[in-house]
Amino acid sequence: RRATQEGLRVMTMLLEMSPCPFPLCVLVGYEKTEDLDRMSGNFCPPNLDRFTRVAGKAGLRMIETPVSAAEAAPAAEPAPVLAE
Repeated sequence: RRATQEGLRVMTMLLEMSPCPFPLCVLVGYEKTEDLDRMSGNFCPPNLDRFTRVAGKAGLRMIETPVSAAEAAPAAEPAPVLAE
């Protein structure tokens, strides 16, 4: 989780987005690792809109990660039955 949060923060820094004062935004400042652990891993609505717009201009796009392996793999189709 920390890596995801830090990855988002680094990406926003590269896109020249500023820190956010909203305490539930991933862009809020922190001083200790414990603070990072208590922080949200999400953008606040205004920064999500801004990130989506700025990242899109930079050729990046957000993707949803699957929650489980079952969601990651497509459903298997049964093998066709061959007539003799």
